[in-house]
Amino acid sequence: MEDLVVEDLPRNIGVSNFNVQLLLDLLTYCKYKLAALEIEYHSYPQQKRLVDGTVSRPTAYLKPFFEYPVIQKIAKKHNHGEDEILLKRAVQRGIIGIPKTVNVSRMKTNLNLFSFNLDQDDMNEIASLDCNARFNDLVEEAFGYELPI
Repeated sequence: MEDLVVEDLPRNIGVSNFNVQLLLDLLTYCKYKLAALEIEYHSYPQQKRLVDGTVSRPTAYLKPFFEYPVIQKIAKKHNHGEDEILLKRAVQRGIIGIPKTVNVSRMKTNLNLFSFNLDQDDMNEIASLDCNARFNDLVEEAFGYELPI
């Protein structure tokens, strides 16, 4: 990727699903500052150590979440959808969520995230859902040994 930057093909370089150890290793020898670290981030694996370590640097992370009473209660309290609550929590933690949709009205709703804030009690209640469960951990399959993200 760094060779491609020299050729002005990508504007920035990012990495995906690096754990703290891999990220720190990469930062010891990379020539260009990383622009993004894409991680699996939701209410199950909140990856506090990784998020806290990367948010402090300028690098831009079971049953359906919408069915949890905690999420439904907070959504009702703020008069917003459960999806908005989960995205808003990520934004308030300094994480850029990338919701997937082709629905124009949902895109507009996603832009409305900045019209409200979650209070600390809301943030703590959502944080209590963390059970360190992952949905995407391709490292073991890719490399044949466990290198947990």
